[in-house]
Amino acid sequence: MAWPFSLEIKVRFRDLDAMGHVNNAVYFTYLEQARTDYYMKLAEKSKISDLGFIVASAKCDYKSAASIEDSIVVYVKPAKIGKTSWAFRYEMRDQKTDRLVAEAETIQVAYNYKRKKKKRMSHELKQRLLEDIALSEKKEA
Repeated sequence: MAWPFSLEIKVRFRDLDAMGHVNNAVYFTYLEQARTDYYMKLAEKSKISDLGFIVASAKCDYKSAASIEDSIVVYVKPAKIGKTSWAFRYEMRDQKTDRLVAEAETIQVAYNYKRKKKKRMSHELKQRLLEDIALSEKKEA
């Protein structure tokens, strides 16, 4: 697989539901951590207060249960880019077995928090997203 960014997350006891599986809502926290770390790298930001987007949509398809024994690797790549928004695609896999745990997609919208409205994505961010899409497609070929 061609993924420009990945993040390993060790499943914690607090992530589990009564059945001993990672609770469905926790997967969105895993996505959030990977998305934030990837964005900070792409946008060359160092402070969380510099985040320049909001999440407009988040979807997760669960493929197999994760448990306390697992370390989950969240893979992220850009998928679609518009003028004010972009999509990230994700795969979550068990690090030891490469078992697919979940697939997800989020839509981010460039956002001006002071004006409380969407804005055009910066040229630099758009270029970096396009570069990672090209890199992903090249590796998959």
